[in-house]
Amino acid sequence: MDKTNTSRNLHAGHRKRMKERFIKSKGEGFSQHELMEMLLFYSIPRANTNETAHHLLEQFGSLKRLFQEGSFLDFMHVPGIGYESARYLELLCKVIRCVEVPQVENTVLESYEKCREYFLAQLGAETRKEVVMAVALSDTMGLHNAEILDTGTPGTVPLNLEKVVRFIVRSDCNVLLLAHNHPRGQALPSVQDVLATKSLVEYINKIHVELFDHIIVAEGKTYSMAEHGDF
Repeated sequence: MDKTNTSRNLHAGHRKRMKERFIKSKGEGFSQHELMEMLLFYSIPRANTNETAHHLLEQFGSLKRLFQEGSFLDFMHVPGIGYESARYLELLCKVIRCVEVPQVENTVLESYEKCREYFLAQLGAETRKEVVMAVALSDTMGLHNAEILDTGTPGTVPLNLEKVVRFIVRSDCNVLLLAHNHPRGQALPSVQDVLATKSLVEYINKIHVELFDHIIVAEGKTYSMAEHGDF
C-alpha cells in the first residue's frame, strides 16, 4: 500500500473528526494548540498540522500573543509554515487587530494624566514588539474608538501618516490621541518621534483635527509629548 496515500487518509479522517467535534461542542473544550491546528487546515490542505501548531505556540507562548504580535517574517521562521500559511496568519492578525478595540465603556481622557494611565494599561506589558496605537475622542473627551495601527520589531515602526488619516476618517473624530512603546528603550521621544509628530500635527490641523497628545510608554513609565511641548 502507498504510504503517502495512507498518511493522507489518516489526516483526512483526523480532520473530519475534529470538525465534527468542534460543531458538536460549539468550540468548547478545545485547547489553544487544537484551535491553531484547525485554523491551519485552511492553509495546509493535506499535511498534519498538529506539530506545526505546537511550534507556533512555543514561539509566541499563547494565541493572544500570536495574534497581537505575529508578523509574516515571524511566521516564516516557524517549522512547517510556508509562504501561504504565513500570509494567511498575517491576514488573520490584521483582521483581529482591526476588530479588537481596546477600550473601556465611559472612559473619559480629559487630562494628560488620564491619557498616560490609559496607554500604560494598554501598552505597558508589551516588551517584544513596538506598537503604534490611536484613540479617537469625542467632543467631550470620551473614548470613541481605539485601534492598533502598526506593530513591528523595536525601532522599526514609523508613524504612518496615511494610516493615521484613515483611522481619523473611520472614526469621524476631531480629537486624536496617539501612543507608542519603546520595548528596548526609555520613555523619551527620539528625534524621529518629534519630527514625525510635528509633521502629523501640521497635516491634520488642515483637516480640522487636533492631536491632544502623543504618549510614549517604556519600562512601566510614560511620557507626554504635549506636556513637554514637543509639538
